[in-house]
Amino acid sequence: MDVPMIISIEGADATGKSSVAQFLCERLEEEGYEVLFLREPGSTGLGERVRALLLHDESLSLGVRAELFLYLAARAQLIEELIRPAIKQKKIIVLDRYVDSTLVYQGVVGGLGVEKVLQVMIDFFGVYFPQLTIVLDSDVDVIMQRLRDKDKIESRGREFFEHVVQAYRDLVEIFPERMVLIDSNKDLNWVCDEVWKAIKERL
Repeated sequence: MDVPMIISIEGADATGKSSVAQFLCERLEEEGYEVLFLREPGSTGLGERVRALLLHDESLSLGVRAELFLYLAARAQLIEELIRPAIKQKKIIVLDRYVDSTLVYQGVVGGLGVEKVLQVMIDFFGVYFPQLTIVLDSDVDVIMQRLRDKDKIESRGREFFEHVVQAYRDLVEIFPERMVLIDSNKDLNWVCDEVWKAIKERL
């Protein structure tokens, strides 16, 4: 089978995405694959500036459409600068957040609609969608306990996180061929084992 070139790690904040992404990159490298780790927004000069603007600038209040196009601008640069060259080099790309965050946060929670946001992304990016998406699912009580230094998004409250968690669950049902839901309430070692099982099925 073909190696999945783009693997994204998704879920609400405080579900363990960064830890799982680190584990996955290390395990893939141990198996002999060349791996590129990226985060969204971020990983390029433009992406890091957009990240600071969207997540940490308390003086700025943006509408959901402005949010959407800032995220898309950062992603366009990420694809041009890093993802496209990595694909040509036959690397596996592991992303901490990617297109499904946009579908959830701007499409569902922001109210723009999954189909509309998906079409915009298809028009923007074409083939640069993940072949596999790991969605880390967690109870909202657990998420609220884990949150510490909150950025602008993480400070939106319990109702917001309930909406995000359910939106991810619904998205897995819409795209079951590429999305795998994993219970991140459990021990990190168990979660990583389940993630690796999902990856191995596609390698």
